[in-house]
Amino acid sequence: MAPFLSISRISRRVGSARALSVCCREAGLFILHLTLLLNIFNTDSRWSQ
Repeated sequence: MAPFLSISRISRRVGSARALSVCCREAGLFILHLTLLLNIFNTDSRWSQ
């Protein structure tokens, strides 16, 4: 919930276009970290077998 609040604050200050690019970048990083964590867990489960 916190990221969305900060994004709304940024959009008021700077403008919707740049806020949208910041939002997309943060979402991309979040997805990237999630996939990395999932890959690590998958390799751990493979090693344990």
